[in-house]
Amino acid sequence: MKISWNSISVAQFQEIHAMAIAPEIDELSRLTRLICVVHNLTEQQVDELTVTQFNALANDCRFLLSAQIPGKPVKSFMVGTRKYSVNYTPSKLKHRQYVEISHFANDPIANLHYILASIVQPVKWGFKQANKASRHQQIAQDMLNAPITVLYHTCIFFCKLYKSLIEAMRASLVAEMMEVGKSRKQAEELVTIFSAVMDGSIQPNKWPNLKASA
Repeated sequence: MKISWNSISVAQFQEIHAMAIAPEIDELSRLTRLICVVHNLTEQQVDELTVTQFNALANDCRFLLSAQIPGKPVKSFMVGTRKYSVNYTPSKLKHRQYVEISHFANDPIANLHYILASIVQPVKWGFKQANKASRHQQIAQDMLNAPITVLYHTCIFFCKLYKSLIEAMRASLVAEMMEVGKSRKQAEELVTIFSAVMDGSIQPNKWPNLKASA
């Protein structure tokens, strides 16, 4: 099967990204691990390949270590037989979801599935279901199996909206937090964290770093 970004899941992408930015891994080890991830092989199986076979597999998927990810944000997507809708209106998030996103955005690639689990809604019989804290882990596991071409750009687009909204709603967010018992200083600090944490989550020119300001 010809390898393309469309065939790479979120879980595979996370492993590939970790390899792409790890300075201690030499090129041969990087390619060996890449072949294992993409072709679902063990390192022992890769070691048993002929040089011709190894080079063919390596050349087939080498582009995954540096190429930009194609795709665009979507309103909804399927993971197997399950459908999810994406909430692109950060103002409708619950305080719990703000906290989750801010926490996981500190490492946006490793936590990509957790961030998406905080902003999607399961769709059943054509109706959007509530995003519940009790289902966060379950949905996050589902996100690991979704195509990276769908979720990567969806997450990046949401993060841009999120940061813009936080700055626009700073005064009202501070007021809301003070109503539930936060001091003004605590509320201001939380809003600053909500906004600043997105600075590492906006898509750069090349994906391996994922470090660019809004």
